Amino acid sequence: MKSRLTAAALVLFLLLPCQALAANGFRNLELVDHVGKDPMMVVVVRTESLLEPIQNIIDTVAGLDPEFQPGTAEQGFADLEAELGFPLRAELLSQLGPEFGFVLSVPPMDTIMARIEEFPASLPDLMDGTGFLAAVRDGDLVDRSLRKLLVFEEKAEIIDGDDGLVRVRYATPAPDGEAGQIDICFGIRNGWLAIGMNPDWVLGALSNAAPGNRLSDGEDYGKVFANLDSDPSMLGYVNLPALMTWIQESDMLKMILSSDPEASMMMNLFLNDEYMNVGLGYTSVEMNGGVRASTFGPAGLTGPGMYTGMMAAIAIPNLLNAIDRGKQKRTMADIRSMATAIESYAIDNNSYPTTEGWQSPEALKEALEPVYIRQLPLVDGWENAILVLSDGENYTLVSQGKDGASDGDWAGEFAAGPFDSFTHDIVFQNGQFVKWPEGAQQ
Repeated sequence: MKSRLTAAALVLFLLLPCQALAANGFRNLELVDHVGKDPMMVVVVRTESLLEPIQNIIDTVAGLDPEFQPGTAEQGFADLEAELGFPLRAELLSQLGPEFGFVLSVPPMDTIMARIEEFPASLPDLMDGTGFLAAVRDGDLVDRSLRKLLVFEEKAEIIDGDDGLVRVRYATPAPDGEAGQIDICFGIRNGWLAIGMNPDWVLGALSNAAPGNRLSDGEDYGKVFANLDSDPSMLGYVNLPALMTWIQESDMLKMILSSDPEASMMMNLFLNDEYMNVGLGYTSVEMNGGVRASTFGPAGLTGPGMYTGMMAAIAIPNLLNAIDRGKQKRTMADIRSMATAIESYAIDNNSYPTTEGWQSPEALKEALEPVYIRQLPLVDGWENAILVLSDGENYTLVSQGKDGASDGDWAGEFAAGPFDSFTHDIVFQNGQFVKWPEGAQQ
């Protein structure tokens, strides 16, 4: 159920900028004054309620697909509301408007990767500059609806704080095996709703940002929107200089790019001072039965929706592929180091160190550390446990790949050879790889 809600929210977020949104003519976007300066990304939309763009999307799909029946969407909403136990459209979606927005700011990638082991407990810190804002009509109704929605099918505790915020607290597993918790906070004040994981961000978003710290006070934002509509119905902004710094300051990305000439070339073409010296902005205004869309930013990235398509279709898949290649290469290097230690032990002791069936490399620590290896790697590049099997005469080391699921019984007979997927197991036996990546990986 939650996956369907998430998917629906994602589709809505991606399609909203494509809709005609200024039903009431030109008006300044008040929400902009609630956003602090220099975020990584901002999307602000004016629409009477969230029901309007949803209906626009349904109408658009119906116009493109003759087999699509609008009644199917209506029935889907009815089924969803029956499952939730309250009228989602009447008590929440129709109450959000005439403005809403999304703000994204994340810490450097190395910080994210360093804290990935603490996930999901680390989410509040990693998402402390990210949240959702909306003007609301009936604040009491929205408050009651959000409480129902956020605890639906979840074991959660609702806490009303002294600061006026509502915290929906979810129990989560912690890295040390102890129970942890994360909060989703929301508040409604003076006709505005803010939702986020950082209560300070939520509190700040409920009021106008202080002079000098507003979105409009950002130097890059000022450069971009000096060339765009000052009172649009929809505004999108990506802080490309901040994004470039975010990527260039990552030691992890530098390591990945240095080991992959193809990815390095792509990133060097994209990330340079001349190309990324100004952010990317988009505005739209409904007029004369159509929409006037304006963009400003680096040549090649401007045009309605072009930056979204480019990032989604080219940059993101290639970057994610490069990250997985780096993890795969690191895994193979760690396995080689383990094998070298095992072989060195055998030279001195005339047999390999043994395990009782498949075990974690921790089973070999007493035999190998620190004489033959300073510290045994315990997990592969995807943070999945490495497996080791040794009877004293033969040994096998296995990474179960990106998906963390075994491809077969590596203690029995199998066909050796290469593979072309990050999900396949990497297998090393008695001094050599017997299952290994070769060519482009998917």
